[in-house]
Amino acid sequence: MMLVAGLLFVSVSSCLAESTADVLNGFANLMNSMANLAQALNEPEETPEPKSVEKLSGPTVEVKVEGRKLKVHKEFKEQLDEYEEFFDSYIEVMSDEDVDLIKYMSFLTQYTEAMEALENIDEDTLSDDDMTYYMVVLNRINLKLLVVEP
Repeated sequence: MMLVAGLLFVSVSSCLAESTADVLNGFANLMNSMANLAQALNEPEETPEPKSVEKLSGPTVEVKVEGRKLKVHKEFKEQLDEYEEFFDSYIEVMSDEDVDLIKYMSFLTQYTEAMEALENIDEDTLSDDDMTYYMVVLNRINLKLLVVEP
């Protein structure tokens, strides 16, 4: 409000040297600008419509995690279990001091592909139980990777 009063004072003050008609026109323009500003401030912001995300579907399997039973989509669980198996093999190869270069390079390529696949999982499509299992598997993988010495 102080800003509006200050603008009004400056506008009116600067117009004192001009004719009365010019002062009134300037004042009218200022009032129109203030009205437009007030209208713009009062208009609700447009909020984007939430995107429709289709959750995973299909058969589920029961998985026990820390004493809690989860219903995880079978296909998703199998995918995560394959990633974990890959990382177990990757860790074994990376820990081997006598690994040959071709096998090493092959695993580096597979590692990159596995990481991209994990990063491309759309977490918005996961059920709460799927997300819990996903986080548990990722944590297990990360803990295993922490102990690998290059």
